[in-house]
Amino acid sequence: MVYKSCGHLIYNCMWFSGDLSKEDKPLMLTFCCRDESRNIGVLLCENPAETYANYIARKNEIINEAIRVKQTGEDSENDYFNACSRCDYFFEAESTDYDHVEGIHIITYGIDPAPCQAKCIYCWSEDNQRRPYNKETDDPGYELLFKHIEYFREQKLFSDSMHWDFGAGEISIHPFRERLFDAVGTDHGRWLTNCFIFSERIAENLKANPLSCVLFSMDAGTAKTWHKVKGVDNFSKVKENLLKYIHAAQNPSEQVHLKYIILPGINDDIKNFNAFIQFALANNIKVITLSRDATKACTDADIERASLLASFIFKNGLNPGFDIFTPEEMEKIVEMAATNFARYHPDYKIQ
Repeated sequence: MVYKSCGHLIYNCMWFSGDLSKEDKPLMLTFCCRDESRNIGVLLCENPAETYANYIARKNEIINEAIRVKQTGEDSENDYFNACSRCDYFFEAESTDYDHVEGIHIITYGIDPAPCQAKCIYCWSEDNQRRPYNKETDDPGYELLFKHIEYFREQKLFSDSMHWDFGAGEISIHPFRERLFDAVGTDHGRWLTNCFIFSERIAENLKANPLSCVLFSMDAGTAKTWHKVKGVDNFSKVKENLLKYIHAAQNPSEQVHLKYIILPGINDDIKNFNAFIQFALANNIKVITLSRDATKACTDADIERASLLASFIFKNGLNPGFDIFTPEEMEKIVEMAATNFARYHPDYKIQ
């Protein structure tokens, strides 16, 4: 039978979210980072076993409602299912795709405030991320986080393919970075870093596990545009630090990922696109992700400019991945890529 679900539900993605400085954003365990994720998440309880039971119960409630809706054809009055249904990534698939999936497959750290040195123009939590660490307000929340992680590990709830994802702030300057690094150890880690500084702990993880990776949102090809997007004039330094991660990795072409967030009118010109691609080629970087500004609605300009950068990627023998864009938008970007490239730059020669 076919019914709706998504990978985050199926594989028990656990996204720790919340804002330790705001009473209206308590710590939660959600399934993803989409707009309505907090509408389907569960609060972190003092007892991790209770949190886990609530999480699994919420997942089962959503999937059981998906099955009922498919069988009956009726509309749903379940708020959790309806929140998922409004997501572009809530898809239909054979129920056998969901069978026998056990354990936690993704742990994502996304708690605010989290420090970050960058001042990215697209950052939705920029002000929160720069709030200084406050022991009195922050420690209890982080201790609760580590209490849950220890419980999951003790109960052997982590799947063999589980990976850690760090997406809030800059992990390399986090006040609890050593405990977070220790929690990951040599496991599969996905490190989202601005590369302002080089972390030996991240490098050690890349050396120890060939599945681990660094994700660097470069968003520019020139120093001038980098400064405009990131708010800090240190393009040479971040590229130098990224090269250190490349040298540390077991398999650099697969363990160092570049991301480009398309910002029409800011970083979407040919000079930046070309320099970005040449940097990737020169350093044998194979994994490139195209994204858009998640704080704004997707526009025709986002699609059109993403398709132009995609055409550069295709013509250089690389394949782009996508983030934030919906499956329909991804398909349109790929379809437009060849046409747009020829239309805008008929005489362009790949270097």
